[in-house]
Amino acid sequence: MNPQDIHKIAVITLISLFEYAFMTFGLRNATQTMQRYIGIIIRDIPSCYAYVDDLLIVSTDQESHNSNIDLVFSKPIEHGIVVNPEVCFWSIRTQIFSFFGLFKEHFRSS
Repeated sequence: MNPQDIHKIAVITLISLFEYAFMTFGLRNATQTMQRYIGIIIRDIPSCYAYVDDLLIVSTDQESHNSNIDLVFSKPIEHGIVVNPEVCFWSIRTQIFSFFGLFKEHFRSS
């Protein structure tokens, strides 16, 4: 979030005035802005798909998968975003992602 705009989303409570240092998804168009920004960041990472702040890496072999994981963890840092490995799911063969079932060999809509 631009430091000049932080005061615009301040929240006043009985206790104090709180200002967000980052964009919250409750703001108008914040989700779309985040989706666009993440899309720009990952566009050079092969087989990586994004839905807002969720990333999916699809690979056919472990070597390319490891390479793509390295990119997913390093590329966002260049843009000031940190990926938290503690909330990641690893080596999932089947996953529901944005209303699509992702299976080892293909996509299937749900």
